[in-house]
This record gives sequence, C-alpha cells and structure tokens, in this order.
Amino acid sequence: MSGGCCAPSKPSADKVLCPVTNMAGRPVRDVTLRALVKPSILASIQTAGLFFFCDAPHCDVVYFNAEGALIRKSDMRVAVHQKDGSLNTPVCYCFGYTPDKIRGEIRQTGRSAAVADISRKVQEGLCDCETTNPQGTCCLGNIGKVVKSALAKFRETSKEETL
Repeated sequence: MSGGCCAPSKPSADKVLCPVTNMAGRPVRDVTLRALVKPSILASIQTAGLFFFCDAPHCDVVYFNAEGALIRKSDMRVAVHQKDGSLNTPVCYCFGYTPDKIRGEIRQTGRSAAVADISRKVQEGLCDCETTNPQGTCCLGNIGKVVKSALAKFRETSKEETL
C-alpha cells in the first residue's frame, strides 16, 4: 500500500479526448491498468501509449489513448463506479464503501462518517487507490458526491414522512 495514493503525481500529457464523448480524460498509470484490466486485453495493447480515464456515465469506454486503443467496461476486472448504476458497486474500492452502505448509514444515523473514515485511513497510509480504483486516484471526491446525494434524498424522504 502506498502512503501517498491519494496525492500521486500524474503523468504529464497533452489533453486527449475520449473518441466517444469528446471529453478530456485524466491520465492513469500503467499500474492501474495492470491491476484492473483483464490480462487478455492488456496483452493486445502492450505497446500502446499513455491511457486516459473517461468518467462519463453514458460512455462504454473506461480507458483510451491517443493512438486509438480503447478499453471498455467489459474489459475490466471490476465494475466501474462512474459507469455502473448499481448501489453495490464500490465508490471507495480500498475500504468497500458503496452507495448502499452509505445510504444505510444515513438511514440509521442521519449522517455519514465515510469521508472522515476514509480520510483517516488515507493519513495512516492504508489506501491503495492506484491499484484498486479504476480512475487510479483517490475516491474522496466521488464519496463526497454520493454522501451529498444520499443526504439530500434522506432529508427529502424524512420531510415527506412528516407531512
């Protein structure tokens, strides 16, 4: 586990656009690809250049590069949170936080400790985002969005129940 997994230095690269969404992707390290892409796919693209992560939910492409190589959802060893609507797909791959787990915690306590828990574990050097998270970086931004959405839904449901 790398202590600095939530603040890795990113490979330098020019802006490369996903050929499907035409949106700029974020560079990912080879270690992320080796850990999360099926070996048969990796063997077919070994000589390809730097890859980028596409986080668009409606796009089937997970990784792409400037040479035109594409790695799709079906090429992955894990479900990709940004591209999978399942409540059981991890948002935090290192510590097992899913939308369902976060929603359950909020239903029980009215709040979520996910951000604080993950932040503490990151400070302790317990994360391994580069090899567990398909985006190759820390999940805290994604966790924050899921918590915010779940809290809003909880408050809305609570208001309706009191009416």
